[in-house]
Amino acid sequence: MLFFIAIMSHPDGDGWNRHLAAHAAYLRDLVAAESSGHLPQLPAPLPTEV
Repeated sequence: MLFFIAIMSHPDGDGWNRHLAAHAAYLRDLVAAESSGHLPQLPAPLPTEV
């Protein structure tokens, strides 16, 4: 299994953390759901421009 360690540095760390927290919680819950075998229906991916 691959895993990555990331470090975030931002001039307005507290402000950025408020916006990032919801995204991090979503990803945490998604990983937990996948590992339990109860992956929710995900929205279709956005089309990519070529």
